[in-house]
Order: sequence, then C-alpha cells, then structure tokens
Amino acid sequence: MLVIATQCEAMPDLEDLDHAARSLVAVLADPGIGACSPGLPDGRSLLLGRLEADEIWAEARTAISHAARKGATLVMAFIGHGMVCGEHPTLYLLGWKSVDGRASSAVNVKDLLGQAVDQLGVRGVVGIVDTCNAAAAPPSVEALTTGARGGRTSLHLLMASPVQQNAYDLDLSKALTRLLTTGVATSETYLGLNTLTRHLRAADATRRIVTLSYDGDAKADGLWLARNRQAAQGSTAAVGPRGTRDLTAGVLALFPERPQPVQWTPSVLRNLQREVAALPMTHRRIRVERALDSLIVAERTVAFLRSFMPKQLSTPALRRALKVIGTHWRGPLADERDAVEFVALNHPRNEGSCRPAMARFVVALAHDAAYDLDSAEIRTWASEVDALLPYNDVVLATRETSRQRRMRLVLRLDSPAGDWPETLSAWLLLDGDVHARAVFTECPPSQAGTEAKLVEAVEWAEAEAVDLGLDLRHIDIALPSTIMLRWAPEEVLNGTRLGEQYEVHPRWSIRLDPPAGMRWINKHARSRLSAVAARDTDATTWLLEHRTRQRGHLMDDLRNGRLTTPIGLMKRPREDPELMDLLLAFTPILMWPAGPDGTAEHCAQVEARWDDLPAAFLAAYRDRWKGDRSNPLADLRSIWDDEEWLQFCIGRGVRSHNSPGSAK
Repeated sequence: MLVIATQCEAMPDLEDLDHAARSLVAVLADPGIGACSPGLPDGRSLLLGRLEADEIWAEARTAISHAARKGATLVMAFIGHGMVCGEHPTLYLLGWKSVDGRASSAVNVKDLLGQAVDQLGVRGVVGIVDTCNAAAAPPSVEALTTGARGGRTSLHLLMASPVQQNAYDLDLSKALTRLLTTGVATSETYLGLNTLTRHLRAADATRRIVTLSYDGDAKADGLWLARNRQAAQGSTAAVGPRGTRDLTAGVLALFPERPQPVQWTPSVLRNLQREVAALPMTHRRIRVERALDSLIVAERTVAFLRSFMPKQLSTPALRRALKVIGTHWRGPLADERDAVEFVALNHPRNEGSCRPAMARFVVALAHDAAYDLDSAEIRTWASEVDALLPYNDVVLATRETSRQRRMRLVLRLDSPAGDWPETLSAWLLLDGDVHARAVFTECPPSQAGTEAKLVEAVEWAEAEAVDLGLDLRHIDIALPSTIMLRWAPEEVLNGTRLGEQYEVHPRWSIRLDPPAGMRWINKHARSRLSAVAARDTDATTWLLEHRTRQRGHLMDDLRNGRLTTPIGLMKRPREDPELMDLLLAFTPILMWPAGPDGTAEHCAQVEARWDDLPAAFLAAYRDRWKGDRSNPLADLRSIWDDEEWLQFCIGRGVRSHNSPGSAK
C-alpha cells in the first residue's frame, strides 16, 4: 500500500487531508481489515503534505518495483487536487509547486497506473482516486491490453468523481474508511470494489462514484481491498467467499426474484439441492447442481481436514498439494477452505465431478504429512463423499510414483579446469542415501568421449536398479559453467535422447565440492528455495544485459539481499561462466535463453507455467524434438535445484569437511 496525499500551494488548503489520509492508511494496514504491508522498502505507507511532483513520481516507481519483487498486489491511493489537460482527459495530481493547467508540473496518474499494472511481477493494482476529475485516471484500453504483459493484468479503480466534476471534502476517503472499519452485513469474507461501491452509494445517494475493473489475468482471481469485519465475527457458513461467488451467480440466474441467504449453511445447501433436483432440466439447473455438488463435497472435506490433520494445514503444505494436482495458484491463500473450494470448483470437466481432483488433493496433503493412506479416517471421508474409487486409484498411482522416485543417479563431470573431463563420478541414491558409488576413468577429454562415458554410467545405474527391482527415472548431471553454456546433456543419444527416457536435470558442479570461502552456498540455496515455495507468488527477476555488465552493482544487490527472487537472463550469456558462477552462488533457480535473446513472451510463459517447472522445460524440449516449435519454453535453459539435490550436496560437504584429522 502507498497512500499519496498532497497539498498544492496554488489551490485551497485541504483541511482534513492529514486526518483522512492517516485514517485510510490505518484501516488498510489493519491485519484484520486491509492487511496491507508498507508499499516502500523503508517501511513507509504514506506520503503526505507538501510533496513535489518529482518526489511523488520517484516514490511511486519505488513502490511499483517493491511490489514486483514481492509478487504483491499494489494498493495505491491518490488524495488531493486533480486537474485534466488536453482533449483526451488525463488526470494530473497536483503537487506542492504544481500550476493549474500546466501538465508538466503535476503527476500524470494515468501514466503512473499504466506503469504499475504493466510491471512484470505485480499481481494486480487496486487504485483509490479521491480528487476532482477522478474518472480521468484510468489508463487507456490500448495501454491495458498491450505492453510488456500483453494484457495479462488486473486493475480495479474506485474514483470519487466523473470527469469535469468536483469531489468534495475528501468524502470518498472518509466514507471508505468508515465502511471498512464497520464491515458489510453480507456473508462475503472479502470486499471487492463492486460491493464497496454499492454500499457507499446506498449510504449517500448524492455520491457520484465511478469504478473501473479490468481483469486480464486469470491468476489474479478477483482482487479485493479488505476483509469484511462483519463476516469475520463468527460464521456457521459451509461455503467460503470463492464458493459464494460461484453459487450466488448460478442461483440468481435460476431464481431471479429470490433473496439470497445471509449464509450458505449445510442445511440451506441440502434443501436447495433437493429443490433444484425437482426442476425441469435446463443449462441453468445443471450449473447450480454442479456447483452445489462440488461445494457439498468441499464442505465435508474441509471438516475432515480440520479434524484429521489440523496441525499439518499450513500455507506451504496447501500450496504443495495444489501444485501436485496441477492447479495453477497465485496470490494470497486465505485458509484451507479457500484451497478446497478452488479444487472443487475448478476440476477438469472431463472427469465429470470434483471427486477425482479432490482425492488427488487430499492424498497429496496426507502423503506430504507422512500419514497412512490406508487409514480408516481417510477412507471414511472418501466413502462419505462418494470418492472411494478415485481415492483408491490415486493411492495406487502415488505409490507407483514414489517407487519410481526412490532411485536417483548423480553424475559429475570431474573437470577442475572447466574443460571436458577425463573421469566421471557417479553416485546412485536410494531414498536419499548413497546406495552405490563408481568412478568412470579413461574418458577422452571431448564432448563425444564424455557422452560415451555418461551412457556407460547410466547403464551401470540401470543394472543396479534392476537388481533392486526398481526403476531409474531421475538423473542429475553436475557441470562446470563453461560446459553448461554449450552442452545440453538431455540430448545425449542412447538409442533415443536421454531426455526421452529420463528426467535429466543439469546441475552446477561447484555445489558438490564448494571451495573454501563458498561453503555457505548450499544452505543459502536451500533457504532461498524454501522462501520461493512459501511465497504468495513466484515472480522472477529478469536481468537485462546492461545490468549483468555492472558486476559491482550486481554483486552488491546479491550480497545485500536486494535480489532474492529466481533469476532469468534476457540475453544469452554465451562465453561468460563468471556471470553464471556469480548468480548461481546466490540463487537455486536460474534461467537463460539458449539461442536468440529472451522476450516478454518467454517471461510470460515462465510465469504462466511456474507450477509445472522445471518439468515443463523438458516437456518443451521433447515437443521440439518431434517438430513442434510452438512452445517458447524450449528456447530456455535452466538450473533449477530441488530439496533432495541440495541435501545431497550439503551432506557431502559435511562428510568431506568433517573427516578425521580435520577441524570441526
């Protein structure tokens, strides 16, 4: 959140500006209402008083960058004097030295909002504009639908007045603060601009509030401004805000004249289900029936999870379960009901009902928490929601996948100088521990010689796997940066390409034996990987070439914690192993273009397919090998560490540095 509240020397003083702005900040920052964190990195949320236009621009841009790094929704409020200039109405916020009628002396709110909403990493923008001429604030349709994000943005604006109309006494800011403080007498847990506008107008019919909502980003899933305090004061509802939106829309279409219940309780749901079942078959009836069926399953599932595994219901666990079932999730996760209702209402239509998806979700949660998947409690839940058959299918598939993932082959090119190696080291892991070890010598120091030894090592590991009755699917290949930039190990031929038969993951070889002074890198990477998994978003910082050339500044950003997200390079690094080593020391996730420079489409595809990565890279390579060149992900290379790989690297470091006779 950043609230900008300005006075103008040439205009009448806004007497209540200080109180109105501070009150709005307080309610938006309240954890139980707006739940906003400060919009500026230094902890400020409010710019107030005699502000110069240049200062406003600079601080606003800082807030935009800060929100992008956090992958956050940006809430911006503009309070003060506003003017329009030119034939095409554009709102200008007047700073302290601004001159009425001189656009260059003021802040172009339209441009500022356009920059904010188009910034990669910003999840969405909610704007409050309490000025005269406020409705001249929205960016143009062209600006919203093009730009770096190609229209995949979300912007919701609440504006105090139409163009060429005055706003009086900061009424919007004051009324909005009062409304958010008291809440709204509905079952809605989260208050968006439509609901707030309706209640603001109902409280005072003279208000000429203008709203605009642009939703071009399906992942934003309905931006909200505040939690509803009245809904939070105890609820027996069986349906959360997500299900309420879906069900209410369907019921209104089926029963236009019927008043909606204050809460969708279990008894209300079941009574409605019986009533709808007696109606003639129509598309509207089918829609409501499907929603009711899904939400009744969701209600029983939430009750089961809260009673069976309450201590395991954490945000990271819910996110991992959603990722396992292929659900693309962004933004804040309110609670377990929010996640369950998302699964229930967004299941694949070809599965007929939400039960297979819900079974996958529950199994993912239980398996992650190491629960017995044959426990009577889980099977009772599956029977109660009529999902026993899909549950059994998912359990079988999960056990087979777990069996296939028990083995992991780690190969390292032993090349101290960064050239093609003369030996190849191999570790075969079973359930994370070293089962067998081998070193392949007499390797001709060339690409062909390395590939031949690599195939020999894979065949050795396959023989070991057969003896154990297990499958080998996962291969980690640790490379120095010099070879990483010019070789794709998944393309090694062993009949077919290695990447057709296995999950092949390039790794950074320095992690296996960090030199003195770099032994911190693996624990640091593990911490960064955990932070990525726990965040509300997975925004990537894409570095342009000029920034990678400024090595001193880049090093400062990395060392001082200003660059903590996954990193992507917009330009192919070619022969620049020093850059790769620098970045990989600080990030477990690095992407770069293998051929032509990266584009906005590459950035967008990474964002859109985040939950499928890094597996989606290998899938894209496979498609390209078959002649399908439509997937931009195939243009990218990556180092994408995971927990088991880092744990193996850390374990090796502990063993090697704590050997007998060495310092401990």
